[in-house]
Amino acid sequence: MDKLYKTISREDFIKISLLCKSKSEFKRKLGLGKSDWSSDKLNKMIIEYNADVSHFNVKNTLNKICLYCNSEFAVNDNKHGRSKKFCSKSCGCKSRIVSDETKRKISEKNTKYKKFKIDKLCPECENEFIDIVSENNDGRTFCCRRCAGKYSLKNAHPNGISDETKRKLSDGRKKLFKEGKVKVTGGKTKWYTVSTSNGDIRVQGTYEVRTCKILDEWKLSNKIKNWEYTNDRVAYVWEDGSNHMYLLDFKVFENDGSFYYIEPKGYIREHDREKWDSVNKRGYKLEVWFKETIEHHERILWECSSD
Repeated sequence: MDKLYKTISREDFIKISLLCKSKSEFKRKLGLGKSDWSSDKLNKMIIEYNADVSHFNVKNTLNKICLYCNSEFAVNDNKHGRSKKFCSKSCGCKSRIVSDETKRKISEKNTKYKKFKIDKLCPECENEFIDIVSENNDGRTFCCRRCAGKYSLKNAHPNGISDETKRKLSDGRKKLFKEGKVKVTGGKTKWYTVSTSNGDIRVQGTYEVRTCKILDEWKLSNKIKNWEYTNDRVAYVWEDGSNHMYLLDFKVFENDGSFYYIEPKGYIREHDREKWDSVNKRGYKLEVWFKETIEHHERILWECSSD
């Protein structure tokens, strides 16, 4: 029957189709391969010869009686179907005989991991809070991380931190800040992550977010060469003679190779003018952008985009 499909007549085609139970078997008898082309060829021949293949892939079934609920159910007439004893998983599970010892072990295991809520008292702030515990997990001791830190600090230093230790910690932090190894991460103003032409950067406050967008537009229009959220620092001295470091915000690079700094500001705080004067004394240019300045630049950009 090799390549029989090339010479077969309509009568023989229909006779062979009635003897086959699936298209796969039919293709083998006609000498067709397993490719997509052979499937398309067989479908075209079935249409051309008007052959009835409704009996293909029809599975024989048989009826069985469930051993638990005694209801009748149908299964495929094959090895897997004939081996079924129950009409559903539910009946199969219900038919199992579980000993009292097995039930006890299952109950103990479930109780071991069962979680429940209890009221606790924070040993630091003495406020009540609700915690979720289990037999293997006692849950939290403190209501929050702040209380846990305070309590740990008290136990580490029962008599409090000495002035000498505070000074050493402060000097160490200032040294790292001066060397640029740490940046300001605190403050009351919210921090934001902004996607810019220089990548994703974290800035503090909405004024700095708006400044990033303005500088990006300037860079795009070639008004400036580039800009960065800088790590540059300038030392300055307070009126009491103490030394401090001023971390600048934005560094803008002009097309002629020069640069200047921008400081977005909501309002003037104590010692701000001392910081700004320290920058100017070193020969650097510093622009302080208040709300009005930012809105002015945004308005110009909006007018240019409208044109």
